[in-house]
Amino acid sequence: MLQRNALIAGGVILVALLIAIAVSQFGKSPIADGEFDKGQRFTAKPGTTRENAMLLTSADRKSTKDPEPAGPEKPIKPEHEDDVLEVKSLSGTASSARSGPANEVAQAALNNLSPESGLRQVETALALPHNQEQAALLHEARAELYTRMDPPDFEQARLAFEKALEMAKDPRLREEIQHEMVQMLMQAGRDPEALERAAAQVKSAPPTGGAGYKLQLLLGQLHERAGQSELAETNYRAVFDAMGGMPEGLSPEESIALSRLATLRLTHLYRAAKRDQDAEDVALALKKQVSRMQVASQTQP
Repeated sequence: MLQRNALIAGGVILVALLIAIAVSQFGKSPIADGEFDKGQRFTAKPGTTRENAMLLTSADRKSTKDPEPAGPEKPIKPEHEDDVLEVKSLSGTASSARSGPANEVAQAALNNLSPESGLRQVETALALPHNQEQAALLHEARAELYTRMDPPDFEQARLAFEKALEMAKDPRLREEIQHEMVQMLMQAGRDPEALERAAAQVKSAPPTGGAGYKLQLLLGQLHERAGQSELAETNYRAVFDAMGGMPEGLSPEESIALSRLATLRLTHLYRAAKRDQDAEDVALALKKQVSRMQVASQTQP
C-alpha cells in the first residue's frame, strides 16, 4: 500500500513538472508587462517638423542604423553619400512669428495625410485676408506640401518659397524659410542654385537663430560637394566657433547640438583629406567646448 501511494505521488509530481516546463516554453507573452517592444520605434509623420507632430509606429528594425526617410520627402538620392538632410533633425526655438490662425491652418495642412488635401486647406485660407507675416506662413506650408507630392513639384515649391520670402519681414522667419528652400533645392539636385542662395543669405547678415547656423552648415556642405574644401572648412569652423560663445537667442541645448554637427562635418572633411590629426584635434576641442557650455548653462540664472 505504501509503495502504491509513493508511485502515485511520484506520478503527480512528474506531471506537474511537465506542465510547468510546457508553460515556460510556449505560454510566454510576446511582450511582458512593463516591457517595451524593441522591434518597434515611434516616429513623427514624414515631413512633420513642427509642433503638431503625430506619432506613428514603424515596422520592425533589423538594423541599428536608422532607415532612409520614406516617401516623397526625400525623392532624390544625393550624388554624394553624405546626408543632405542631416541638420534637419535639429529642432530649435522657432520664430515668434509662428503664431496665430494662419499658423494653425499651416500646421493642420502639414499634418494632413494627403499633400493634395493639405494644399486645398492652404489655398482656402489664402483666399481670406491676412497680414504679410501670416500669409508668409501659408505660402511656406504650400511650398513644403509641393515637395511631398508624388512626384514632387519642385518648381511650384520654389515659387511658393519665393512668395513666402517676399512677405516675411521677421529676420528669423526669413532665415527659416531660406533654410527650407535650400534644402528643397538640394533635394531637387539643384546644388549650384542652392549654393548661390545659401551664400547670399550668409553674406547678407549674421545668423539670428538656429536656422541661420544650420543654413551655414548646408553652405559648407555644398562647397564640400563642389570640391571647394577650404570654403567648406571656413563655414564649418565659423559655426563651431560661434557656438563656443553660446549665441544669444539659442538655448544651451541648441548650441551644443550645432557644435556637434559642425564637428561632424569637419571630421568628415578632414578624414576624406587624410588629415587625421586635424580630425582628432577638432574632436578633442568639441569635448572641451561642450563641457564648458554645460557648466555655463548650469550657472545661468
